[in-house]
Amino acid sequence: MRSKSPGQSGEVTRRTDGRALAGRSTAPGRTNESASESQRMAKLALLPLKLLRFTDMRDRTGLSRSTVWRLERTGAFPKHIKVSANIVAWLEQDVVEWIRSKTKRQVA
Repeated sequence: MRSKSPGQSGEVTRRTDGRALAGRSTAPGRTNESASESQRMAKLALLPLKLLRFTDMRDRTGLSRSTVWRLERTGAFPKHIKVSANIVAWLEQDVVEWIRSKTKRQVA
């Protein structure tokens, strides 16, 4: 069940399980590019959170284990989450946003 999109009449978009989403309001006069970015972010917010283990994260980024740890230590890569004593993972959304930030710099 969804209400109006974020930013319209101050209403909140809700997921099918009833939890509210943190939506960005769209200010008048934004370009179509900003609107499409907002739509993409809204679609991402509808996806459930997913944890990526190292092999999945490596497949998406192409980075080696040592590069990931080095970038993470310097704050240039999303921090891992300790799932159990011997397992760490990264939030999929954080990794996707990191990849997007890298591609935006190359294109711009």
